[in-house]
Amino acid sequence: MTGSLPKPLAADAVTTFDPTTRSLLVKLSGVGAIFWRRGRAAMVAAEEAGRYTDRVYAHGPGRREIARGEAVVDNWVRFRLSEADYRQLAGEGLRAVAVVDQQTSNIMSVRFIGG
Repeated sequence: MTGSLPKPLAADAVTTFDPTTRSLLVKLSGVGAIFWRRGRAAMVAAEEAGRYTDRVYAHGPGRREIARGEAVVDNWVRFRLSEADYRQLAGEGLRAVAVVDQQTSNIMSVRFIGG
């Protein structure tokens, strides 16, 4: 066996939203933050090298892959949403759970809850 199984860590993420771009932004602090920073750095490196293998997708209530993440400043990952998804999720009560692989620091997924 050449690879190893992922060792996922799910943690509550810090979230904010940007109404101008209909975006939700996410990052981890505390537990999992080191893996998040490494995973975000891998996203930046892949983007700069023209590779897109380090993609992370956001999921919403009852829906998968509602937006692809893009690394932005200060360890945030931004998800640009459709107008309908943004209206459904953005606002008071928005939460997100991020899953990172503790072995590779790959950001595996982000699930938005509430809004």
